Amino acid sequence: RMTPGGGSSRHFDQATLSRYFDGDLGEEIEEALECHLADCEECAASARSLYNLAETFASWTAAAHGATWQAE
Repeated sequence: RMTPGGGSSRHFDQATLSRYFDGDLGEEIEEALECHLADCEECAASARSLYNLAETFASWTAAAHGATWQAE
């Protein structure tokens, strides 16, 4: 879902970015998001931050469960 941004631009919210990384968006929305991320540094920065946070949590979970467990 897009949220109103400053001026005439609109931005994707963090819930939509999270669904993007989980592969839970339809093809049309995913393509629109990817195009938007290519042009919008604000959303691209938010996406990078969210991705890095998810990777950090995944590494903590993997460490807590030992080497036999892998994040999906």
